[in-house]
Amino acid sequence: MSVYNQNFDDLDEIGKAESIVMLLETLPPVKEMKTYLLQMSRFSDPSLKTWKDRISPAALGMLRWIIASNRSCLVQVDRCPGQDDAEVVMSKVRLDQRVSNVTDNWVQFRFAQGSPDKEQRFLNALRAQQANFDPQFPSIFAWHGSPLPNWHSIIRSGLDFKEVSHGRAYGHGVYHAQDQAVSVGYAAPNQVSFHPH
Repeated sequence: MSVYNQNFDDLDEIGKAESIVMLLETLPPVKEMKTYLLQMSRFSDPSLKTWKDRISPAALGMLRWIIASNRSCLVQVDRCPGQDDAEVVMSKVRLDQRVSNVTDNWVQFRFAQGSPDKEQRFLNALRAQQANFDPQFPSIFAWHGSPLPNWHSIIRSGLDFKEVSHGRAYGHGVYHAQDQAVSVGYAAPNQVSFHPH
């Protein structure tokens, strides 16, 4: 239990960080929030605001800020274990976007830069131009590896190369690899530079 006896803006940086973590830890798991909203949708407009005995106004404000300020989303492209056909349809799983040669013990998601509505507009525009693409230069899937501490920034502001994290072996840019193993090397806590010649 914690008493709200201080204005957030008056806290020092450590106090602010501790308050944010405390608020996030009070939130129910996403699956519980989804279940609650689905149950509510049968009777009225679903809103977490009405779940007063489970989510405090402060925690709800934090959750709204996180969602509203997010520039990225994860798109489910594979069926999760235990997910039935109805859930697959409701989740808008995109089985047609699965990457080939990935074993069945992995569930695939795609990291999309931008909000879901912008992602959909991009995909629609891509489909509309499909006939005009030169088959000599097809779209390819590539992997990007970055250690865990970098992902907050990546999710918030995208893949940006203002700061040098791993050098510039091939010039300025955000590096990707067609081989997952190369990118995994950069995602590890003690990244190993890998530059094939």
